[in-house]
Formats: sequence, C-alpha cells, structure tokens
Amino acid sequence: MKSSAPALELGTESEGEKVMRHGEIDLMRVGLAVAAMEDGERVFILETDHQGTISNWAARRTNPEPVVERIANRFQLERALRALEQRGCTLTT
Repeated sequence: MKSSAPALELGTESEGEKVMRHGEIDLMRVGLAVAAMEDGERVFILETDHQGTISNWAARRTNPEPVVERIANRFQLERALRALEQRGCTLTT
C-alpha cells in the first residue's frame, strides 16, 4: 500500500521555523545552566544570538546568576572563554 505522505521533503526553512529553532536552543541552554547552578556549578552563558533572547531573559530576573555575556564575534568569544576560566567558571553554554 502506497503512503500519501512524502518520504522526504526538500526545501528551505521559513523565517518562523528558524526563529523557533533558535528559541528552542535558547530554552535548552537556559535550562541546562539553571540545572547546573542548582547542582553547584559556577555557570556563565555566552550569547551569540544577535536577537539577545537570553540577555532579555537575564535582564528580567532578580537573580544575577547565571551571568550572561553577549558575544559579537569570534575574537570576543576567545577572550571571554579565557577570562571565564580565571573567574572560576565551571560550565559555559
């Protein structure tokens, strides 16, 4: 019996699908960070998303942890990773 659903559908993502995927990734990163903090880790989130979703989340919180730092380019990322090690970071997302 032949299925009416295509086995493989090729195409490009719509902008809405891209935003949803980024939102899901941001949600997972925040969840991981909060769970790790509850387990005693010193957590920092390096945000590379130009929309600032995680930074906006952090700004609405009363708890300053986890620290969120926005990163605009790979050079900032390299500097931030070196600095986090010196600050006692045990997990970076």
